[in-house]
Amino acid sequence: MFASRFTALLDACVLVSPLKREMLLTLADAAFFRPRWSKDILDEVERNVLRQLEAKSAENASMKASRLRTAMETGFAEALVEDYSAQMGLIGELRDDGDRHVVAAAIRTEADLIVTDNLRDFQIPALERDFDIHVKSADTFLADTIDLNVDRALVAVRTMRQRWKRPEVTPSALLIKLEKASLTETCELLAPHEEEL
Repeated sequence: MFASRFTALLDACVLVSPLKREMLLTLADAAFFRPRWSKDILDEVERNVLRQLEAKSAENASMKASRLRTAMETGFAEALVEDYSAQMGLIGELRDDGDRHVVAAAIRTEADLIVTDNLRDFQIPALERDFDIHVKSADTFLADTIDLNVDRALVAVRTMRQRWKRPEVTPSALLIKLEKASLTETCELLAPHEEEL
């Protein structure tokens, strides 16, 4: 699996969680895979991040949510999938019709995988059969991706952890955060390498 040909469409639900987003984008930045998303997905991320910030009474919540989106768009300019309305008709019945745009964007960009924590909503037989697109949770995808090259992934994750300054996060604290964020497979894979984190 090489970044030049492996493409993962990231659903909004895995980008709203700060830790999942950081882990996914860190590994994407380290060229483990090519991330993809659509304007609709980014709209949903921005709305939900804004709600989270407002719930915490964060100052300048709207500006912070907008800045996050801009950072994602700038950092991964090639990630935006456009012109996927024609693919909307290729999709049969969905559990949640609001996910139609996610599947259409995945088909349009010829993604290998949709990364989502709404696995039940993406149990679509035609997805694998007709389009060879698989679906994985953020945790399973992160663990599988790290397992491709553990040494290189450890360098990327350590760099991510060292960027966090307020507060600083120790390797053991990072493992606790991963577990609390329901990234248990990822945590189990990284735990034996705590000293290298």
